[in-house]
Amino acid sequence: MSQSRHTWHCRGVPRFEPFRALRYPVSPSQPELLSQVAAPPYDVLSPTDIATLNASHPHNIVHIDVPLEDDGPGRYEQAGRVLQSWVEQGVLVRDETASFTIYRMTFTDEAGVERTTVGVIGALEVVDEGAGGVEITGDGVILATPTGSTAYSASAGGPIVHPDVAGIIITPICAHSLAFRPVVVGAHELISITLRRANEGTSVVLDGQRFVPMHSGDKLQASQHTQKAIFVANPSNRYWETLRAKMRWAAPPSYRDRGP
Repeated sequence: MSQSRHTWHCRGVPRFEPFRALRYPVSPSQPELLSQVAAPPYDVLSPTDIATLNASHPHNIVHIDVPLEDDGPGRYEQAGRVLQSWVEQGVLVRDETASFTIYRMTFTDEAGVERTTVGVIGALEVVDEGAGGVEITGDGVILATPTGSTAYSASAGGPIVHPDVAGIIITPICAHSLAFRPVVVGAHELISITLRRANEGTSVVLDGQRFVPMHSGDKLQASQHTQKAIFVANPSNRYWETLRAKMRWAAPPSYRDRGP
């Protein structure tokens, strides 16, 4: 981001993504097994329902999903240990690849009314909306990968980050605050930047090659791509040697009386 003075708002936003689920390894030829281990939503189960389901099958999901209050304050820790033992025994098997799960469930609620729910199960990131992000007033902000941390970000005072680090560098450009320093966040984060106030010529600059005009209220979101780039490297080249050779990283100053 560049050009004159702007106010930016940076924050993370919730994400809904596929994940590797744990499932009962039930084959189509064993539909009765799934009915023995499945249960209605926990919030519609009465104490009698829970006791009945607990007794119906040693691996019914209520053993994990609905810990009994009679088991004491450590009941949730105990449920976690049961879950871990089921995974180790193969009662539950984790998917090989991440996915969403579409489900349909029909049950009778506590009022005796038959209900059907349809939905999608995925991994939802929960964030504190009240915590928000930060306001950056200045010339702009740079988002860089570890590989690109030695370019514009370093020139603006950002850190040099080793390419093996999974992170995204956020470096302010001439921020109107001595307390706002560059930060490195996880590569899995989705960075959201909202432009609060723009001037003529305010743009998103993509690696110095492409310019996209921005206006007040526009939002930019950036995240790590699902595809990774593969580079051919000379094994004789060492990262730290390259830093010293090209950037004189950590090199001592040259004193006239000591020669070059």
